[in-house]
Amino acid sequence: MIKALSAFAIAAFMAAALTLLPGFAPIVNASAPKPVAAAAKGDRLPVRTARLSCDEQSWPNIDSRCLRRGNSDTVVRQVRVVTARRN
Repeated sequence: MIKALSAFAIAAFMAAALTLLPGFAPIVNASAPKPVAAAAKGDRLPVRTARLSCDEQSWPNIDSRCLRRGNSDTVVRQVRVVTARRN
């Protein structure tokens, strides 16, 4: 009986503390961050993405310049996607 009563008292004390303690916290006002001048990084080379040749690219990630030949005036058609019907 004493163990149950002491456990109940501890739980009640902790609940009261969690309820009342945030009221003593200082009030904080939100504000926008102050603008900071970005440091110039002139000593670094520009980052270039590696371009793969048309033979090294795989479907569906094919660059648009690989879809037609340079000497051809044909129009690139949109691909039709066929999927299985789901119920």
